[in-house]
Amino acid sequence: FVSLCFQGRSCLFGNIADGVFTPNDAGRMVEPWYSDLPKAFPHVECDEFVCMPNHVHFILLLASATATACKDNSSQSNESLSDAVRWLKTMTTNAYIRGAQQHGWKRFSGRLWQRGFFDRVVRSDAELVKYREYIRDNPSGWSNDQLNPGNQE
Repeated sequence: FVSLCFQGRSCLFGNIADGVFTPNDAGRMVEPWYSDLPKAFPHVECDEFVCMPNHVHFILLLASATATACKDNSSQSNESLSDAVRWLKTMTTNAYIRGAQQHGWKRFSGRLWQRGFFDRVVRSDAELVKYREYIRDNPSGWSNDQLNPGNQE
C-alpha cells in the first residue's frame, strides 16, 4: 500500500464534491502511468488505485518469485518499490510539466511530489481487503481527510 502526496498539498488533480472525485486533465493523466508500471517493472502488478485532488493511493503486488526472494532480503523489496515509485513520480512529473506548457495546467514550483512516500507492507488477505476498501472509499471521506487543505489549521 503506497501513498504519494503533492509538495505543499496543492490540489492539482481535480475536485471532490459530495464524495465524488472529478479529475481534471492532470488527474486523468496519472492512472495510465500507474497502469504502465508493470511494463517498466515486470515483477510488479498493479492492484487498486485512486487519484485524489492532492495525492494518490495504490497497491502494488510483487510477483511471487520476487516476493519469495525478498523474504530473505527485505532491502531488495524496498529497492524495487522505491524504483517503481521513483519511476511513477518521474513520468507523471514530466507529463504534468508538458501539460502545463501545452495546455495551461496550473504550474507548480519546486517538486510536484513530496520527496518521500508512505508505504505499508500488506501482510494478510484481510489487510488487503481493508486497504482496497480504504482506497475505493477515499473520495467519500475527503471532507475529513487530513490531506484536505480545508482541514489544515
